[in-house]
Amino acid sequence: MENSGENQELLEDRLRELRLGKHQQLSQLFEQLDDLMDLCRVTDAEHKMNNLKRCFRGCGIKEYETILNLQKHLGLDIDQVKAKLLSEESIIQSKQPDRLHPFKRPPILKEPHHHQKSVHLNSVKSSSNDHKRPTCEHCGKVGHTEDRCWAKHPDLKNSAPFKKARVNSVSSSSDIPNKEKVIKDAHNLVKSAQNNKSTKK
Repeated sequence: MENSGENQELLEDRLRELRLGKHQQLSQLFEQLDDLMDLCRVTDAEHKMNNLKRCFRGCGIKEYETILNLQKHLGLDIDQVKAKLLSEESIIQSKQPDRLHPFKRPPILKEPHHHQKSVHLNSVKSSSNDHKRPTCEHCGKVGHTEDRCWAKHPDLKNSAPFKKARVNSVSSSSDIPNKEKVIKDAHNLVKSAQNNKSTKK
């Protein structure tokens, strides 16, 4: 189907305006460029190369600009230039593993407001290891879950098996334990065991 003169002008304008976008992969850009050059019936190799170079004007990526500037000197055709640019894109991306594209900024994750709960003042005193330890949904303290919360279940406070489990969980943790706390828990465990022994006699 032949394009009318007006359509042809619109296509050529679109071809002139085509640029590498901030969040765009080179493969997407090349696909759009090829489609437009086909529709505009661009067949001349030099004209094709000029259209490709125009897409990178002002992109600010020196690796891409170097390849395009050396194209004539190296005698590369358009397919070789595209291959070199794609190769450079993958090198740039591998140096920035947290980003999908050299331009792209990582998304900012926001916590929804309706999930926020009141936080106990003691939970403000946090250490670098707090993110590895559980936080109680009931009292807001770090280091236990709601089912082991003394504020919610006061009967657990003097329970020896609970204390033993607590000491074991702290000592088997991959975090560096609080030495004084472990010693105190161990003493309490020994006292509890001695009390149990004396009551059985």
